[in-house]
Amino acid sequence: MDVPSTPPDGPTTPPLPAPTGQVVCRRCGFSLAGLHPTLPCPECALPIERSLRGARLADASPEYLAWTSRGALLVFWAGIAVFFVVVAELSILISREFDATFPRWVDFAGAIVDISLDILNIIGWWWLSAPDPAYEHSEPATGLRRFLRATLGALLLVSIFDIVRTTSPTSFDPAFEDISEIAWFVFGAVSYFPSMLYLKRLALRVPDERLARLCARMVWLGPLLMTVGIIVLFLGPVAALIIMLVVQWRIYRHLRAALLEARAATPA
Repeated sequence: MDVPSTPPDGPTTPPLPAPTGQVVCRRCGFSLAGLHPTLPCPECALPIERSLRGARLADASPEYLAWTSRGALLVFWAGIAVFFVVVAELSILISREFDATFPRWVDFAGAIVDISLDILNIIGWWWLSAPDPAYEHSEPATGLRRFLRATLGALLLVSIFDIVRTTSPTSFDPAFEDISEIAWFVFGAVSYFPSMLYLKRLALRVPDERLARLCARMVWLGPLLMTVGIIVLFLGPVAALIIMLVVQWRIYRHLRAALLEARAATPA
């Protein structure tokens, strides 16, 4: 049977035009202006056509994906730990109502655990919000990511102050504790909104439209569950925490999958 020398007529993918202007490699940020789409990036060997078809996470730098996936996993496990710590603290509070001699060192240990988890969560978000080298000079929503990191820095300062206050042999004025709690609440609340919008942008780069819509919905649903939802036997905050854990886990899985794909596509 004769094999045709030319492929049959049918729909084909239109060729991509040569990059112009500020088009850069999605993996390393190298300028691709004037290079033919069928060539690899001169810097990292990523096919240029992949940089022209969208900002997919799988086309990002493996180093960037390694940091962000590590951060997403740390944020997820910190959230799991917070859930169990809250359950333990509620149990201790109930036990103290029936036992006036309940050891006071438990309060000190609980405070140290709380602060440690706060710091781990901050570190996780710092890694997760690492800048993508491909967008060094033209990153979309640069202000959003930088604002998120600014609030993380403020939360870290509050946590360090709490460590000093909790472990110091000299007693602090009780007013400092109130100021610390107010500052943590304010910066924590302010950081929540850019964090959800940032996760939405990551989800769109997968792309995962459903996850992006969930992140956008949590911008208003999260605060609603944490405030109004607390009236219903504290079920609102529990629901908010569970949804956030689901979001964080899905973000981690996407980042991890993108990392494996990026490493597989990287020349040895």
